[in-house]
This record gives sequence, C-alpha cells and structure tokens, in this order.
Amino acid sequence: MKTLLTALALASFSLGLAACGDDAGADHDHDHGDHEHKEGDGHDHDHEDGEHDEDMHAGEHHDLGSLTVGSATFTLTQIGEVTQGKKEQVLELQAAGDTRPEGDFFVYLGDKMGKELGARASFHFDAKNGSAHVHLELPKELPAEAQICFVKAGATPVMVAAKTK
Repeated sequence: MKTLLTALALASFSLGLAACGDDAGADHDHDHGDHEHKEGDGHDHDHEDGEHDEDMHAGEHHDLGSLTVGSATFTLTQIGEVTQGKKEQVLELQAAGDTRPEGDFFVYLGDKMGKELGARASFHFDAKNGSAHVHLELPKELPAEAQICFVKAGATPVMVAAKTK
C-alpha cells in the first residue's frame, strides 16, 4: 500500500511539472507596456512586421561615456543613431568595476531640458556581470537636441546627448 501511494504521489508530481511547462522556447505576441524582461529569464517573443527596424543591434557603437545616477556609476553605449522614423533605440550599459547597481532604473528620450517625449523603459543591472540592455521607445517627432535621460527613484535625473543622424 505504501509503495502504491508513493508511486501515485510521484506520478502526480511529474504530471504537475509537465503541466507547468517550460515556455523558454515558446513564442508569443503581446505588448509589454510598462514592463521589461530580464535577459536569460526564458522570455522569447515575436514582433509584428515593422515593429523593429532592420537589425536594431547592428550599427556603430557610440560610447557616450560614464554616468552616475544615484549611487550607480556605469558606462553607456548607444548602438546606431537616433533617427527620425526609427521606433526604438538600443542601449547597452555596464556597471563600473565590480559594482552591481540594484533596484529599478528608468530611461526615456527627452528634449534639451529633459522633458519626456516618449515612454519610459525600465531596466535592471544583471547581478552576475553588471550589464543592462535596453530598448528605448522613440517618439514620432524627434527634437533637434535629443537627450537620453536616466532616472532612479530618489536620485536626480541625469541626461546625456544622444547620437543623432
């Protein structure tokens, strides 16, 4: 009887795991709205035609220097140029030294005074390697002097001039 109960419990547990599934390879469509997915969290998704420009990760890497937002210091690299009609801009960030900034950070495209012109994108630094990768939504109308603006709760926003074309 004990063996039968153990076998039933094991079978039930196995079926439960199979039902949960691992959707790491599953594709799906939806608007991410106000959330981002961390790299390596098994979240794969498709984009509709026209949602992404050619290859957003191709293009010249522009080193925009080192920034400090709150207590976090990191370097910023812009991939490609911010251009009229482009929907997203790819940014790569790397924490300075062995630091691993914690918490929520936000980035948006602003005008020369820092006024928000598009939606904020949230990001986190990877705890293992101190990097972050962000897709920044661009407004339909770009200002002449576009600024990439970084925000962390309780800290003064920091702006850096975007490379435009």
